[in-house]
Amino acid sequence: MHILGLLITVLIGISVWWWRLRMLKEASDTVIDAADRFRGAQRRKEIASRTEMSPITAIDHPVTAAATYIHMVIGREDWPMASGRVKMQLAEVSSESEADDAITYAEWAVRQPIDQQMALRLLTEMLRDWLTLEEREDLAEMLRSAAESSDAVVQSEASRQAIALIN
Repeated sequence: MHILGLLITVLIGISVWWWRLRMLKEASDTVIDAADRFRGAQRRKEIASRTEMSPITAIDHPVTAAATYIHMVIGREDWPMASGRVKMQLAEVSSESEADDAITYAEWAVRQPIDQQMALRLLTEMLRDWLTLEEREDLAEMLRSAAESSDAVVQSEASRQAIALIN
């Protein structure tokens, strides 16, 4: 009988320690999972920050940059009224197909989730590098012309961006 009691005590002791080790393993798995989720979130954040401006940094032609720049300043609401006029003006300085491609790309790029102020700053720098002062003045006039049918807020933003582009 004493041996049976000793055996039961040993089995209970082993089961208690087994249960504690199992709980310790679950706790360590939880910590490891949390660390993996944190690392994954950091990687996703890093990748997102690198690709955030990719629709803008992928632009390699001044006509496409100009169309995207004008579209971002004008905004999605007023763009349908201005897009035809912008396309005609861009076709005057390039070809019809380049202007059409630029308008299509601009419409796609503006729909992407990007920081608009940073994108405008980047486009301004790109256009300053690519265009002469006279060409930038023509682009500023295109921007003002595209904003004519918009409200006063959009017109003032277009004027401010045009000044930033020229200077």
